[in-house]
Amino acid sequence: MNFTNFVNNLNQVRGVVETTSYYGHAIDVTSDGAFVNDKKFDTLEEARLYIEAKETQDDITKEIYEEVLINRAVSIITETHNIKVTEKILEQYLNLASSKMFTIDEAVIKIRETNKLDSVLRNTIDFVLEDESHVIITKKMQNRLNSLLENNQEAVDYMRSTKENFFDIIEQVTGE
Repeated sequence: MNFTNFVNNLNQVRGVVETTSYYGHAIDVTSDGAFVNDKKFDTLEEARLYIEAKETQDDITKEIYEEVLINRAVSIITETHNIKVTEKILEQYLNLASSKMFTIDEAVIKIRETNKLDSVLRNTIDFVLEDESHVIITKKMQNRLNSLLENNQEAVDYMRSTKENFFDIIEQVTGE
């Protein structure tokens, strides 16, 4: 039995007479009504209105989250560097934070910390290097690197390039 036959048999058992898609959500229509994710509605139109309301609610939540992130990022940049934040500066910081490129800029690290989904493991920070390798270090190590490499952009650039270079500096810092 292939997948299509399986789904058809399952729908037949569930009494589904029609399946339609609306805003990417599947709506199963039965003789008893319409279902979206096991939530029952009397009509297909009610199910569609529910999906529209949910999509609108999700969009509003996303817009609020983005606005909060932007305001928080502006505050972080201002507090960290004591500068007036323009749209261009904000865009650069948000791009740097989302790129996960290795940096010792405390503002970028703090912006990344505002995104709870950005942390792979608790009390760690992950980076993507120029050779596309991924590295994870503790926040304690990040703080140590921030203070040691503060005026050494050459070392930061060296660390950004490859995993080997990154850990070469880590070994020099830790003495291991």
